[in-house]
Amino acid sequence: MNRKIIIDVDTGIDDALAIIYLLGQQDAELIGITTCFGNNTLANTTENTLRLLHLMKRDDIRVYPGAAAPLERRAWPVSPHLHRIHGYNGLGNVELEPSPNKASRKKAWDYLIDSCRKYGKDLDLVFVGPLTNLCRAYEKDPEALKMANGITVMGGALTIAGNVTPEAEANLYNDVKAAKIIFDSDLKVNLIGLDVTLKTRIDDKDM
Repeated sequence: MNRKIIIDVDTGIDDALAIIYLLGQQDAELIGITTCFGNNTLANTTENTLRLLHLMKRDDIRVYPGAAAPLERRAWPVSPHLHRIHGYNGLGNVELEPSPNKASRKKAWDYLIDSCRKYGKDLDLVFVGPLTNLCRAYEKDPEALKMANGITVMGGALTIAGNVTPEAEANLYNDVKAAKIIFDSDLKVNLIGLDVTLKTRIDDKDM
């Protein structure tokens, strides 16, 4: 039986590759994607996700938009630094064909809660952007999230320097309050930091 997975993304070029990789796994069933601000605006990360799924011929997977800004902010201006890394559209300025699908009207946190209650231990949650959607789901229904098999977060830098400041990694830095709420909570979270991810490179052979 395939593992059911929901991935929460702020789709720039890195998360696009993560989605593609996940779609290629034989033992995983990607049942939905939630989106967040981060590498770009929520509007662009959501559109990028829809277009990527269309490119991969997976229009059957629904996309659920979530937070447009950190918990304590009303807006998320994309910095010139992010434009240099991910391009102005978040996908290196590559223009993918528009998807015939629209994003769901259901909020990301509501989809996370409903899915945890529906699938329980058959579901794994993966977060590769800011933790705002996870935090809002936790604040609304903490018991639902505990029903999932596991929660894995790509974030932090323990034994090496961060990629935003010498101490901070981008996903946690982009919503520090949400990260603190999650790590102070009673949720069991598997944290995969830059210490691990920077050792995993895609080379010419992989391509």
